[in-house]
Amino acid sequence: IVRDDAEALRAREAERLDGLYEEALGVLERTHYAHSHGQLVIGPNGEPLHDPGPQLSALREMRQIRESYRRLHGLDAAQAADVTVRATAPPADEPDRQQRLGAVAAEIARRAASGQDPDAESLLSGQ
Repeated sequence: IVRDDAEALRAREAERLDGLYEEALGVLERTHYAHSHGQLVIGPNGEPLHDPGPQLSALREMRQIRESYRRLHGLDAAQAADVTVRATAPPADEPDRQQRLGAVAAEIARRAASGQDPDAESLLSGQ
């Protein structure tokens, strides 16, 4: 993407996010009343009960929009990663591999013939 095109796209996306934010802000600022089965719910004092659900949803949406805005403009700090690297021995050549496989197969046969359990862990560790 050409830099100018990318900047224009970023500006358009920022405008869209701003518009979504304004819509969510409007929901947040309005008063919402509880409804049940299509009827307004009246509290014990005779007043309609306030429903905070739409406002809480608007707050969550506003947070998501702000996160999208920060990502769009690269404002979030880079995430740190904890990585463990283990070096392993390079693969053996084919004749050596075949010899080791033959030795393991012979040990499995020996253990099976003597009634022992041919446990893979002990075989691989050389026990």
